Amino acid sequence: VLPDMAVASTDGIVGVIKSVSKNYASVLSVLNIDFTVSAKIKKNGYFGPLSWNGNSSNHVTLVDIPHHVIISEGDTIVTSGYGGVFPEGLLIGTIDRFRLKGGNYYEIKVELSNDFRKLNYVQVIRNFEKSEIDSLENAARK
Repeated sequence: VLPDMAVASTDGIVGVIKSVSKNYASVLSVLNIDFTVSAKIKKNGYFGPLSWNGNSSNHVTLVDIPHHVIISEGDTIVTSGYGGVFPEGLLIGTIDRFRLKGGNYYEIKVELSNDFRKLNYVQVIRNFEKSEIDSLENAARK
């Protein structure tokens, strides 16, 4: 187990490994205001950043989806695969409600598929190509 590995359960994403010791690992949960993941609407592929605002233990917010995109309550939200931590297509939740914000983009409330109040077992997911992705992104920034 290493830092920056994805953590998920059979019901959806949980978070990211932040630090490890000989016998333990610390996880930055989806329910942390410092957590952000690239998420997409499964039916049409539009993606944007998804994060938690600190209010509800079962809702997160997806933003930067253009207003012309057709979305509906109940649409499935999954990981986009961008960023190299989470593989594409892991379940996050479903659209609970949405509104236009600023006129051009939606603010989408996503109901998490995981119930964090009764979470027991998780899986740690390693992307064996993460270091190559990070190296390429760092080179592009220079």
